[in-house]
Amino acid sequence: MAAVGGSRTRAELVSELQNSFHLAGSRSSANAMEALFEESEQAISGFDNTVGGVTLQRESRMDFIREALDQNRYIEIRGESGVGKSGLLHSLAASLQSEARFLVFAPNRVVERGWLSLKTAIGYDGDGRDLMNELSLSGAGILFIDSLDFYSPTEQETLKDLLVFAARHPTMRVIATARQNSDRWSRHGYHEKRRYDSGQRRRFT
Repeated sequence: MAAVGGSRTRAELVSELQNSFHLAGSRSSANAMEALFEESEQAISGFDNTVGGVTLQRESRMDFIREALDQNRYIEIRGESGVGKSGLLHSLAASLQSEARFLVFAPNRVVERGWLSLKTAIGYDGDGRDLMNELSLSGAGILFIDSLDFYSPTEQETLKDLLVFAARHPTMRVIATARQNSDRWSRHGYHEKRRYDSGQRRRFT
């Protein structure tokens, strides 16, 4: 029995047990996770929740997306500039704040040049799989990514790494916004990660 238990890493055990038990995150990563959550709060506070100065009622669309999340791990909200995509993302995230904390990414607010740079910046001592497990344990099972069209190439490096980590995790999900005719880096990445993308991507316009 000891040999079997010893053959599993902490990340593997967490992945196996998290669907049946509520587990606490690693104490050693608490400060790093807090830094990520604090940055997410700053990012979401910058979203405009109005269109033309008017706050729109989005409950029906939000309910539709929540239902879609039960069957799809990648949700893409598309539309022309100014129609309220970011506001919808903000509303979705805000509606979940009472249940869990989560990660929100916005252009010009992402640590550049890949996972290793982000890991160093926040002082995280695990790998990408550990990070996804920590997020899942804390209730932050969704990555919110606003405005896919506007990230710099060096910001994209970091987000691509995080998207790959999320793709490999059994429960992590992604909600992103993009312009109507966008065909950018994130879409290409998900075509490559078929285990995450195939039959599990859905777009809303």
